[in-house]
Amino acid sequence: MVDPEGMSLVELFHVHAASSENLQGVSVSARGTIKKRELKKILTHHLYFCMRDFGHHIGEDTETYFSLYDCKKQKYISERFLVKISKEGFSNYVDKLHNNCTIFTDLGNDDLSKDIYLVAHVMRIGKMLYSESSKKTEKNTFSSQQVYKRPHGVAIHDLKEVLLNKNDSEEKELTLKVYQGEEKDFHQLHESLIRQSGKYSALSCQPNYGIIVSMKMYHGQLSQIKEDNPLLFKNVSLTNKLGFPDVIMPGDVRNDLYLTVERGEFERGGKSTGKNIEVTILVLDSEKNLLKNCLWGASGLDGTSEYNSMIIYHHNSPAWAENVRLTLPIDKFAGAHVRLEFRHCSTREKNDKKLFGFSFIRLMDKDGAAVPDGLHELYIYKCEDHQKLDNCGYLSLPAYQKDYEGNHEAIGAFSRSHKEIVCIRTLLCSTKLTQNVDLLSLLRWKSHPERIQDSLQRVLRLGDEELVKFLQDVLDALFALFSTEDGNSTDYSGLVFHVLVSIFSLLDESKFQFFKPVLDAYIKDHFSAALVYKGLLTSVQHCADHVQAFDKQEPIQKCFKSLEYIFKLIIQSRLLFSRATCGQYEDSFRRDLYNVFSSLNKMLSISSSIITPTQVALLHSISAVYEQLVDVLPVIEVTKLASSMLDSFFPKDVPLALIQAKLIAIKNIVSTKLFQDDESRNILLTNACRHLCYYFTYRIELTLCTDILGEILSFLFRQRQLSEKQEKVNNCIHHDIDTLNISIFQVLIDT
Repeated sequence: MVDPEGMSLVELFHVHAASSENLQGVSVSARGTIKKRELKKILTHHLYFCMRDFGHHIGEDTETYFSLYDCKKQKYISERFLVKISKEGFSNYVDKLHNNCTIFTDLGNDDLSKDIYLVAHVMRIGKMLYSESSKKTEKNTFSSQQVYKRPHGVAIHDLKEVLLNKNDSEEKELTLKVYQGEEKDFHQLHESLIRQSGKYSALSCQPNYGIIVSMKMYHGQLSQIKEDNPLLFKNVSLTNKLGFPDVIMPGDVRNDLYLTVERGEFERGGKSTGKNIEVTILVLDSEKNLLKNCLWGASGLDGTSEYNSMIIYHHNSPAWAENVRLTLPIDKFAGAHVRLEFRHCSTREKNDKKLFGFSFIRLMDKDGAAVPDGLHELYIYKCEDHQKLDNCGYLSLPAYQKDYEGNHEAIGAFSRSHKEIVCIRTLLCSTKLTQNVDLLSLLRWKSHPERIQDSLQRVLRLGDEELVKFLQDVLDALFALFSTEDGNSTDYSGLVFHVLVSIFSLLDESKFQFFKPVLDAYIKDHFSAALVYKGLLTSVQHCADHVQAFDKQEPIQKCFKSLEYIFKLIIQSRLLFSRATCGQYEDSFRRDLYNVFSSLNKMLSISSSIITPTQVALLHSISAVYEQLVDVLPVIEVTKLASSMLDSFFPKDVPLALIQAKLIAIKNIVSTKLFQDDESRNILLTNACRHLCYYFTYRIELTLCTDILGEILSFLFRQRQLSEKQEKVNNCIHHDIDTLNISIFQVLIDT
């Protein structure tokens, strides 16, 4: 409900128009047009998952791994989530409350429109070969037998109905049927099921029964969903997206390296049958000590010190495709490496698993860059004695063909098996580590000053996420390079300004919109470059003075679009300098500031279709600059600057885009602090009325003009209400209304 007495006529009309639009939306589509409109603004989504029942009798303990899979790109988009089931059945296994539920986090809008499938991999945990006949002797001998992870079956389900479900209040129940195929094809059985091709058969169970799950979508920031649904999150694990979400929140801390053991090629070794190969993954630090509890084979588990893969029976070219998350403290990453140990597992139950080789990969190179994303073909070195691995003597050897940190000519205790290889895939999701040597060279510019120019050029080509993740460190480095200690420019000032503008432009993208408060906090609390205001003013003026000399207008447009943050830095820098010197060089600062606005006004007066988009960019962003300037200039001076810019070009023979931009600038200025000051408002109102009168007369952009007039009237209405509440007479308000009537009233009647 609204109070019509407390609102201006214009505001009341806007409420009515919005209400009418919403009612039309409901009548057009009873299925929820309004909801759909709201969802467009939501950038992050989360999928609640719960396994309700497991309708298969395996005979041994079972591990079922659930993950989300993009069938078009043929890749998983989430970690795996594990539900354990005892051999007695699903209902008899209760490890802890909600161990069968998770939330797949951080799905983006694009993910909702993709062909996403839920994929379940069912693993049998027990003997190498299981049969019902061996079950009778199991009770007496099982404790002394080796336990293996063996592939059993795969189930899939298309999630389109769940992801696009309009009724968010209800969980959707799904039934997944489990299928079996040849063991060697287990890693790609889900693809065969999606395409409905290849050899596979359904696992026996009751009709229309299988793995029963329920799922439900949640929309918005995870922190808010947790607050709204505290019981839902109690003891429920989170299953992360592989990669960063569409919206990266400031304060998000993540330091995960995903390692997927893809496949291997092994020699038969004189045997008539293939090996039963198990891969053991472990992580060792720079001191060659085992890092404990840093490996997660899936969410829903506690961290372990080593991870054991499944075993493909009698196969020398096994494909595992198992994903493991490594989560290490940041200080442990440098010097750490992953070791993969390969063992043959005999079908004779009491035999130990026999080590026959190993591979390794360093997590960071000597320059401090983390292992790059992608596929790595690792060498396999022969070793049958585990004690030989204890001192990590193999670290002097190359891990793969292009490993330049290992000595390819070295002859040591380990010989390489030239016909054997293992392929792994890595993906880094870290807000603390970078894989980019270009970014590292910028952050460590003092170590190699001769590379600064090249580093800055390379940073311009960096991925968006890398720059935003290290925003504070990057900005510190850039301002150190921007000017000398006495405030003079350096050889790199122009290039640094270019990089700064590129960073500010990134923050306009929806993915990084939440980082604007981070930049504000940096400027307010951390920024300390008290002399950079000189160089920043010069850079902006240079862009305005030489706008016609630039072949490409995009860099200049980015500069003008970023003026809000450029001027926040200018003003904070000037305030820091003023406090430190008791206001020295105030006249010089003002002169430089006025010179900048003089150049901007001249640029706006140029008639050229090439620079029109650049002029539009300036007018769209300039009102935010006036808000900043009142901290260093009297309000009336800022108002005169604003008025002068609005008058910098005559309306006649001007492109429509520029007229629209000027009117938007006027509308934005009406909402600034300038309009709240009585003396400033008198100047701005007179100026605005002159422009509105012209556009009303010639019937140009009438909608925008009436919007501006509505903003002015609403403001004056609120000011009058405030005066009445305080029982004061504000003569300025009456004068402003007279100005409006004299300037606009007759024109409105004629129009």
